[in-house]
Amino acid sequence: MESFITDALNLRIGRPRFSQLNAKLGPIRRILTIKCPATGPIIAEWRTHGAIAPRNKGLAITMMLAVFSASIAMGIASLVLIIQGICMVGAAAFILSRPNSSG
Repeated sequence: MESFITDALNLRIGRPRFSQLNAKLGPIRRILTIKCPATGPIIAEWRTHGAIAPRNKGLAITMMLAVFSASIAMGIASLVLIIQGICMVGAAAFILSRPNSSG
């Protein structure tokens, strides 16, 4: 962490590229995400059992329907809607096939 701050603030090195910052923040971001009370239990359940809570499944499917509806409302080309629909049906099938977690 100290080297990241030093590199980011050191004017002789110049401004680091986004990829350099992202590579250095990756482990930190992962730790913060796992320790976060909102996301940590969800990630732990997924890693141990491959499970998704029914509430999260419903939210995911609802968001997919909202995005697909917005695409229709925007008048997106039919071919794009077909491809989007096929991808979303596949994603929804995957999500719904996962076991339920307790959360």
